[in-house]
Amino acid sequence: MFNKKILLFLGLILIAFLVYKYFLNPAPVIAPKVETFSMELSINDGQSVSYQAQNGQNALDILKKDHQIETKQYDFGQSIESVDGVKARVNNKYWIYYINTVSATGAADKYLVKSGDKILWKYENLNKLLPYLIIVFAFVIRLLPHQPNFSPIGAIAIFGSMFLPIHLVITIPLIILFTSDIFLGFHSVIPWVYGPFALIAILALFLRSHLSLSNIIKTSLSASILFYLITNFGV
Repeated sequence: MFNKKILLFLGLILIAFLVYKYFLNPAPVIAPKVETFSMELSINDGQSVSYQAQNGQNALDILKKDHQIETKQYDFGQSIESVDGVKARVNNKYWIYYINTVSATGAADKYLVKSGDKILWKYENLNKLLPYLIIVFAFVIRLLPHQPNFSPIGAIAIFGSMFLPIHLVITIPLIILFTSDIFLGFHSVIPWVYGPFALIAILALFLRSHLSLSNIIKTSLSASILFYLITNFGV
């Protein structure tokens, strides 16, 4: 009888301990660790701002804390259209961000910051040398032996329209064709060849504000059909 009372007493103590531990005294909620990230926003003179952010926040959300940001959603993520009223795509300038001095390769809303990261935002030209590199590359490729109508001029007309200044969108494909024809020889169907590439470049301007994988595919197919139909009138 005495042993039963001891066991009952010990059992009550155990039950009371479990009730206190798991119901009356729950584990404290640990707040997310807050880190300080160095983020610099550079327009002309540049300005440096220190941000408080939690591990796992994306670079775009952190920038939005103290700046007026306009973005546009694409398949690859959000692209910054303006920061504090300074718009992208003006004079071939874009908002580009760097992670620890290295230019980022993905959208800012996809990059989760880590402790120690230094994020640098720059308003700068996409690449001042890009138009000239494109001309040299396509010029060389067109001079090399290749299958008929199998050169990168059409691709340059399409993708150049998305990133190059407006005044270069049409002129670069035509410059490539003209300079390479100096060596390859001019012919009577030049208008039927040059014309389609100019029209393709104009058509591809649609991608500047409607950039997506499906639209790129549609534009590429439309360009191929357009080139085929027009050039056939010249032969």
